[in-house]
Amino acid sequence: MYNKWDGKDLSNAFVCFTRALKLFVVFSPGDYICRKGDVGKEMYIVKRGRLSVVADDEKTVLATLGAGSVFGEVSVLDIAGNKTGNRRTANVRSLGYSDLFCLDKRDLWKALADYPEAKQSLMERGCQILRKDGLLDEDAFKKAQEENETLKEKVERIDRLVGNLQTRLARLQAEYLSQQTKLKQRLSRVERRDGSNLVQQASLSSADQERRFDDEVDQEALASARLVRRSFQGLVRGCRGSSLGPRSRQRKPSTV
Repeated sequence: MYNKWDGKDLSNAFVCFTRALKLFVVFSPGDYICRKGDVGKEMYIVKRGRLSVVADDEKTVLATLGAGSVFGEVSVLDIAGNKTGNRRTANVRSLGYSDLFCLDKRDLWKALADYPEAKQSLMERGCQILRKDGLLDEDAFKKAQEENETLKEKVERIDRLVGNLQTRLARLQAEYLSQQTKLKQRLSRVERRDGSNLVQQASLSSADQERRFDDEVDQEALASARLVRRSFQGLVRGCRGSSLGPRSRQRKPSTV
């Protein structure tokens, strides 16, 4: 329950502790910080002063805690197999005026969620303390670890599945966009081809009309030419007839 952490342990959990620290508490001489059997909701770090861990008779001193000492962490870590059921296992009393940092359980767990290495360090330290005092059910602890690993594997599998689905979705989106582009290109080609055909048809229609018009003009011109020629020929024949007629009607003088 109580221990003085070395530099390595403190460095692993320092960031987590400083983030969770919200309360600074001052205790007077003889004040109890916690009593045996109480449900643990906070853990403490001694900043200044001296604390004594006393037995149930409240007279026998089992240990003395000073600056840098950490206690109460086992009760707030919810270690599986903890035979105490997260209850305090000793009485801690202030010898004089003591300044303590107080870490609330909920705030600590929020901080641990962002610092898995610090969480692992705290859990290992708590297990060591419980094993030393014979307060850890190894079977229950191992079973909880296996369940935790199974849950972790499930989460990892779900993450992989989500990643695969995202990859497939991205590929389908790319294929859809590609098909859309190809379809637009085909529509553009069809529109251009239809427009060209219409222009050609219009050109052909105009040419046919021009040819028909030319043919009609040629026929009219030919008919006019023929008419003129016939008229001219008739005129010529008329001229010839008129010149020969009088001559044929002249009578030769009679000789006596």
